[in-house]
Amino acid sequence: MPEEDHYAKSLWWGFCLGSCLQFPLRKYYYVDQLVTWPKAQQFCREHYTDLATFESLDDIKRLQPTISYSWAWIGLWDDPNAWQTAMGNKSNSWRWSATGETSKTGYRLWGTGDPDFRYSGEMCTFMDKAGYWYDDNCGVKHEFICYNELNVKQHVFIATPATWSDAQSYCRTHHTDLAMIENEAENSAVKQLIPVGVDVWFGLYRVPWSWSDKSPSLFRRWVSPEPDNYGGIQNCVCENTAHIGKNEHHCENDDDKRRRSDRSSRQRPGPPAGFCLGSCLQFPLRKYYYVNQSVTWPDAQQFCREHYTDLATFESLDDIKRLQPNISYSFAWIGLWDDPNAWQTAMGNKSNSWRWSSTGETSKTGYRSWATGEPNFIEGKETCVTIYAGKWYDKSCNMENSFACYTGENINILNFIGRLSPLQSCFCFYAVTELNVKQHVFIATPATWSDAQSYCRTHHTDLAMIENEAENSAVKQLIPVGVDVWIGLYRVPWSWSDKSPSLFRQWRPSEPNNYGGIQHCVWENTAHMWGDEKCNATKVFICEQVVKTSTTVKMTMTSDVDLTDPAVNAQVLQQLGALLTNQGWTDFKVKWKIVSKKNKEN
Repeated sequence: MPEEDHYAKSLWWGFCLGSCLQFPLRKYYYVDQLVTWPKAQQFCREHYTDLATFESLDDIKRLQPTISYSWAWIGLWDDPNAWQTAMGNKSNSWRWSATGETSKTGYRLWGTGDPDFRYSGEMCTFMDKAGYWYDDNCGVKHEFICYNELNVKQHVFIATPATWSDAQSYCRTHHTDLAMIENEAENSAVKQLIPVGVDVWFGLYRVPWSWSDKSPSLFRRWVSPEPDNYGGIQNCVCENTAHIGKNEHHCENDDDKRRRSDRSSRQRPGPPAGFCLGSCLQFPLRKYYYVNQSVTWPDAQQFCREHYTDLATFESLDDIKRLQPNISYSFAWIGLWDDPNAWQTAMGNKSNSWRWSSTGETSKTGYRSWATGEPNFIEGKETCVTIYAGKWYDKSCNMENSFACYTGENINILNFIGRLSPLQSCFCFYAVTELNVKQHVFIATPATWSDAQSYCRTHHTDLAMIENEAENSAVKQLIPVGVDVWIGLYRVPWSWSDKSPSLFRQWRPSEPNNYGGIQHCVWENTAHMWGDEKCNATKVFICEQVVKTSTTVKMTMTSDVDLTDPAVNAQVLQQLGALLTNQGWTDFKVKWKIVSKKNKEN
C-alpha cells in the first residue's frame, strides 16, 4: 500500500472570514496517564496540538473513549494570573465597559482577598466607601457611578439600585458609560461621591474561562452545580464519562485525571497545519476605504464586495484608530447588521438567530409560536423569550419573570405532580410530554433570564426547550393565568457582513434603539460611535480590503488508489472544496501536488 506526502494548497481572503469558528477539524485522543492539568497541557502540545477544545455537541459526539476513567482534563481553564494577581491582558482578564479592552495602566485597588470569583459567579466589580474594589455577581443590585467624557472625566453617582447590566445601559444612555478608573486620582474622585454604607458598581468586568489553544469557542457543558470554584482555587476543567464538565482543584490535582488531546486535521511530523488554532481572531489584516457615494446599506455591501472585500468590520479600538477619513460625512455605513430574516421571519440558522439554552444551537425543527407582531426587538434590547397563554414574546433578559425548567428523564406516562421547590414559597408542577418524554417544571419565583437559566441548570437540566406543538402545550398547561414565563430561547443580535466573529461594539449613548422596529443596519459618525438605522436609508460607507493569503497544508495520506490519476486528483479537489464551502468559506481556490519521497528527502 503506497504512502506519499501530499500538499493541499488553499487560497482565500484573509485567514478566517467568519468560518474560522467552525475550524479546526479536530480528532481527539485519550491519554491514560494521571497528571496535573499543566503537565497534560505540556504533553498534548508536545505530542499533538493541544488539550481538547469543544465547539459544539457535534464535537462531544465524536468522542470515543479508549480507556476507563472517571474524570479527564480538557483544555478549558481560567488562568488566575490573568485576573487575580494582575489586571492582565488575556481573554479572561478584567476589561472596561467603555472600551471593551483590558487596562492600559494596570491600576487596581482590590479589597483584601479579592477578586476571588466566589462560586464562579462574580464577574463584575463594585467599590465600597473606602475606595476598595470587590468582584460580585452581576445580577446583584447596587447603586452605580457613570462618567462623562469631557476634557476631564466627570463622575456621576446614581442612587437607584440596578444590576450591573442595567447600570451599564443607563450610563450609556444618559452619560458616556460606567466609570472607568485607571489611576489613584480617578479612584479618589469616585470614592468621594459614595455615601456611607453604600457599594457602587463601576465599569470593570470580565468573561471567565478560555481554551488552552486560544479558540474563541463559547461552548460550555457544566455538570450541576458546576462551576463553583470551591475553596477559591479551582481554575481548570475536567469532564466525566457523561461528557459534562466541572472545575477542579487549582489545576494540580492528578487524582484520576487522564488527559484528552486533540489533533487538528493533521498528523505529525510536518509543518503546523490546522485551520486556526488561536490566532484567527487576530486576522484578517484590514485596510479601510471611505466611499463618497450615498446609497442604501445593501447597495453599499454589494459595492464593497465587488470592489474590495466587504463592508468594514472592526475588532478593536486599534481598528477604529486606523480609520483615516478622506471625505466629509456625518454618518457612514459599516458592516454590522441584524438581518431580520435570520430571527424575525423564521427561527433561522445564522449567528444572530434564535438558540436554545440547553444546546447553544439553533432550532432543529423550526417550530415557533410567536404572538402577533413578535418578535420585535423593541428598543434593541429584547433578546430572551417568554411564553404567555402559549404564545411567545421577546423581552429584555433583565426583566424578572417566573420560568419553566425541564429535566430530560426517561418517563413513559403523562402525569402531573405537585411539590415544594428548593426556592422558598414556590409550588412546582411537573408534566411529561408524550413525544420527547421531557419533564417540565414551573418555577413561580421571578428571576432574570440569566438567573433562571442558572437555577434550571443547577436543579434540573436547563430552561425549557420547545421544539414542537406538544411540548408547547405541555408548558402552557403549567402556567397560571396571567403569568409570563421564561423559556430557554435567546439570541445574540448583530453580526458582521464578512461573517467575522468579532464582538467589538462602539455604540453611541441611547443606541441601538431599533426605532420603529425597522432599524437593522449600523452607521458610524465622525466620532466613530455607532447607531442603528433602517437599511434603506442612504449614506456614504466604509469598505475593507483584506490581505489575500496563501496557506499550504501538508498531509500524509495512505490509500489503495492511484493518487496520481487525474480523475482521482479532481475528485479529491472537489471534496476539499465542498468541505470548505459547507463550512461557510467563499472566494477560495484549492489545488494540490504530490511530492515524491525523493524530493521530500532533498
